[in-house]
Amino acid sequence: MSGQKKVRGLSRDRHGRGIRRPLWSPKFEPGLALIGNFASTVEDAASYLREVYPETFAGLSVEVRDIPPLQGDLTSMRRFAFHRESNTVYVYRVPIQFTGRRRDPIDEMFRIEGLVIEAASEMMGRDPRDFLGER
Repeated sequence: MSGQKKVRGLSRDRHGRGIRRPLWSPKFEPGLALIGNFASTVEDAASYLREVYPETFAGLSVEVRDIPPLQGDLTSMRRFAFHRESNTVYVYRVPIQFTGRRRDPIDEMFRIEGLVIEAASEMMGRDPRDFLGER
């Protein structure tokens, strides 16, 4: 036993907190969970619109992008944009996630879904409340 060197961090259990582990592991890359949750929430909202309102949103395409393209007005960042001809909504992750963030993850998901519904309804020229339904 004297020939083996004990690795200090692998078996420490301080104050009943459990054995330490590395902050990042190959299993969970930094930032992957946040981006994945955002994209899946956006896609869930788009699929909700396609399923519940097929006559209006049958060809709806939603793309998640990190930031909007820079234009003349730099005082505010757009949260979404749309292209009517291709029936595509562009949702910008960074302005949405870092403005008005909620502490509760469920509230944050509802906020993101509401923004997707708002963007899609603006593209169609209708009121977002027409598409919220019982949800």
